[in-house]
Amino acid sequence: MSKFKVGDRVRATGAQPWVDQGTMGTVKGYSESGMVAVETDVPSEGHGCEGLARQGHGWFFGERGLELATAPALAVGAKVKVVDRGDAYFDQTGVVENKDDSGWLEWHVRIDGELRCYDAENLQVIDTPAPARKFKVGDRVTVVKSEDGGHPVGAVGEIVTVDIADEFGLNYQVSVEGDDDEWWHTDDELVLADTTPADTTPAPFKAGDRVRAVAGDNGSFAAWKPGDEFVLYPDNDGDLVFDDNDGDRRFFPAHEDKFVLADTPAAPTAPAANPLADLLAGFSATPSSGGGITFNLTINLPPGAITELLAAAR
Repeated sequence: MSKFKVGDRVRATGAQPWVDQGTMGTVKGYSESGMVAVETDVPSEGHGCEGLARQGHGWFFGERGLELATAPALAVGAKVKVVDRGDAYFDQTGVVENKDDSGWLEWHVRIDGELRCYDAENLQVIDTPAPARKFKVGDRVTVVKSEDGGHPVGAVGEIVTVDIADEFGLNYQVSVEGDDDEWWHTDDELVLADTTPADTTPAPFKAGDRVRAVAGDNGSFAAWKPGDEFVLYPDNDGDLVFDDNDGDRRFFPAHEDKFVLADTPAAPTAPAANPLADLLAGFSATPSSGGGITFNLTINLPPGAITELLAAAR
């Protein structure tokens, strides 16, 4: 079913190569391919609807490039825009102050304090401001629908062009990484892409910090050992560096995993193994029924402990 019928008043929802956004006109019919033939109120260079509209006023539009509109009456007090491209006040706005039916240029319009005269063809009544665009250049968007081709659903890209719609009303040109084509999409085909919150976690190290090595240098000359401390400072590129024990400047991010802040408590160390203490911990004595004493020895030593025990007893 067609969206419009002959006689409907319509408005162009986006700029076209031949008419401006907001241009008003009347539907004159449909082409065999389903394009809408519109006789525009304002003439433009060229003509696209032979036999369907006045010369210079007829153009074909895609249905999605039009919306139903009621043109406000051109009358005294109306706010209007000059649409005569050859006029010095083209695209400027003013207010109609008078209508003189005795002359050719019957509409008298006050623009920037000056009274100018125009015919109706060269004026467009401004009824409501053009709606704000849903997206702007630079917005990250996700494609949620793709009825007329373009990027596939789920693609994430960036708006590179806004408000230069073609005859199908595709108002947003989207660039997707990895796709050489920058396809056009409509408002309802896009949503703002989810943005990952900026990482606000402070960096663990900064210039001026004193750091302590928890692991030695694994280089050929071992320029530091565990426990050595150094002060971080920025080089000319802003990267953190430190001077090692040999006086050489070292790029800190490459060794960051070997350091902690100097005021970080050292990790507790396990007590050294003592096989003799382990042996005595399992020794006990209990009175026997005959008045004597029974000695008990429980040995629970790790592999190799007996050897260490014998060596310690020598």
